[in-house]
Formats: sequence, C-alpha cells, structure tokens
Amino acid sequence: MKSSKNSAIKQAFKLILCYLFCVIASTLLAALVYMVYRICTTLVAGQAIHAFSLTLFLEGALVMLPLVLAFAIMLMAFYLTRHPSRKILSVIVYVVLSLATWYAALPPVLHLAENHFTASSVKVSESILSPGFFREAEPYVFYYSGVDSENNAQGLVFEKNNDVQQVYTFSDVQLPRASGGFSDSLIGETVEMPSLMRRMLSWYKGLAMGAFRANDAGYVTWAFYASMGIALCSVLGLYKVSKWRLLNMNAILYASVGIIVYNYLLVVTDVLAGPSQVVATWFRKLTFIQNPLQVLLNLFVALVFLLVGIISAAHNKKAHATMGATI
Repeated sequence: MKSSKNSAIKQAFKLILCYLFCVIASTLLAALVYMVYRICTTLVAGQAIHAFSLTLFLEGALVMLPLVLAFAIMLMAFYLTRHPSRKILSVIVYVVLSLATWYAALPPVLHLAENHFTASSVKVSESILSPGFFREAEPYVFYYSGVDSENNAQGLVFEKNNDVQQVYTFSDVQLPRASGGFSDSLIGETVEMPSLMRRMLSWYKGLAMGAFRANDAGYVTWAFYASMGIALCSVLGLYKVSKWRLLNMNAILYASVGIIVYNYLLVVTDVLAGPSQVVATWFRKLTFIQNPLQVLLNLFVALVFLLVGIISAAHNKKAHATMGATI
C-alpha cells in the first residue's frame, strides 16, 4: 500500500517536472527560432550577419510564451498517455496545472506579450540594398550596379515576358526599403516560411488578439474566454479510450486541433456569426461574456470528454478486476 502511494506521488512529481521542462525548453526554442527569423528579415545580401540579438530573443520569448503554455498542457496529456497510471493523483495534478496555466499564468503573460505581439524592435525599413546582385520582381529582373545612402539605385533591368528579351538601364530610382516583410527579396526567397506555417501563425495571432481583448476587458471576461483551456484540458479523458497508446495520443491530438479550430472560427472569423448572434441574445444581460456560444461549446466538449474519461476508467477498472479474478 505504501509502495503504491509512493509510486503515485513519484509519477505526479514527474508530471510537474515534465510540465516545467516543456515550458522552459519550448520557450527557449521558440524564442531562438523567432530571433533567427526576425534577424533574417533584416538581412541584406552582401552585408554582415548578426548571429544573435538579445532584444529579439527576449521579444520572441514574450510573443511565444502564451502558445508555449497552452501547448505544454497537450504535452502533459501525451506524457500521461505514454506513462498511464491507475492512480487519480496524476490526473488531479494535470487538472491543477492546466487550470493554473489558463487562470493564473496566462493573464499576466498576456499583459507582458501584448505590447510586443504586433510591434517589432527592429526596423526593417532602415536596411539599404547592396549592389552587385540580381533581384527578381515579376516580370522583371533587376541588377543594381550602385545604391547610394538614400537607397537610390542605378543599373539594368531585364524584361522576361517577351520572346526577345529586352534590357534597359535606369538611374536614380528610389528603391522600396522592405518587401514582403524582408529587407531583401533575395533573403526572402530563401528563408520565407512555408504557407502552412504562415497559416498556423496567422491562426495563433488571431486567437492571441482575442485573448488580449478578453484579458483587457477584465478577469471575469477572461475567465469565460479561458473556457477554451477547460476544453483543451478535458481531452485527457481520451488517454485510456483504447488499449493502443498511439491511437489514444492521436485522439488527443485531433481533439485538441478540433477545439482550436472551432474556437478560431468563433473568435476570429464570421463563419459562425449567425449562431453566435442567436445565442448572444439569450445572454444579452451577461455583457461580460464576449461570445456565449464559444463558452457553451467549450463546456459541452469538456463535459463530453469528462464522461468519456469516466466511462473509460470504469471499463478499464472492471477489465482489470475480471482479469485478476480469472488469474
């Protein structure tokens, strides 16, 4: 009995360490990736490279920390799926950490991140293109033979669309200082992120903006917005839904993605504007709830996964009891 209790405490402690490790390691990694990408947006071909920027690194940590905190909850669910326990203590620790993340840690983190989310500490417009390189801008290819301190260029331009290629000269042409978020199109063509990643970051930014608005409106409003965290926490109910751990982890992943998708549709887009307005009329006196339909769906999903978890636990307990009696 004592050994079983010690084992439960040990696993709960490991879960806490797993959470802390995920938050710290993911924050450092996300900040590093953010810093490298932001440095790339300021690079100009032929100029010196600054390999590290403490300002951008800290900015990246602030910008990405809300995502890291939410992501750490799913990693804990994966951990419990990979290392299942019959003891309830680990589940209690998981729930406490999840609620503490959404209702205690995220509000102050959002306040810190809000001022840095849309602002950039590095002005890409200050970079001046270097001469001696070919740069493409459909349907032309430009060669800058010289660029002065005012970003006025001279050189050649090649027109690609004609059967007979045309070549022109130009001089004293004012160049744009930034294009597509990059100071130099040559760098942008090389390191621009894939469209899927851009879409994911766009979704994150949309949800973060909704979180900023809810957080700025007061803690009560935030508490209802954070019902998304309750729904995400509840996916743990799937961690013993089958005998195959990989299937359980996939179920947790897809359920989490589904929760994020419908919250995004409700918070950022107008896809569900009609139903949202109808539900909002039912709760029109509760002005501190920004989107009642979002709250209802999140609580409903949480209840469903809670029931799934209870039924799965009861079924597994019965199966173990039957197996023990047979033996």
